[in-house]
Amino acid sequence: MKKLLIILTITLFTFSSQAQGTLQFNQVVTIMNDTTFSISEYNGSGSSYVYNFNLYTVPPNKVAKLIKIDNVTSTNASGSCLSNIFQFTLNNVNIDPDKLSGIWVKGGDQMKFDAYQEIGQHIYGSSCVQNNHIFLSLIEYNIIPE
Repeated sequence: MKKLLIILTITLFTFSSQAQGTLQFNQVVTIMNDTTFSISEYNGSGSSYVYNFNLYTVPPNKVAKLIKIDNVTSTNASGSCLSNIFQFTLNNVNIDPDKLSGIWVKGGDQMKFDAYQEIGQHIYGSSCVQNNHIFLSLIEYNIIPE
């Protein structure tokens, strides 16, 4: 009897609950961007550069499903390139791009690309080039209140 009462209560609760709204397809967003940059060392003291690029911010009253995010990077260095690092962030948290595919993001969420490059000290005339080719694809939906 108790089991039947619990099952009946759960069933009625399930039927009485409703979502906060329905989703309506808005658009497919595809971003392809070349964010190549370089630094050069001419004073012997070492140089570094951080590049921050805002890829996409979900507009208010919308959600988006991230389909694919990727970066093809190559490095050309003459002299000494100590660091040549890039990362994707979601709301300023570093995220592996393989783990971002297929996730849902809400209004206000920001996807960014950060790159860092550094040349060592006392290497006069050295340079580093980072070639970043970013690809981002997502489906954006409007939230229609019920």
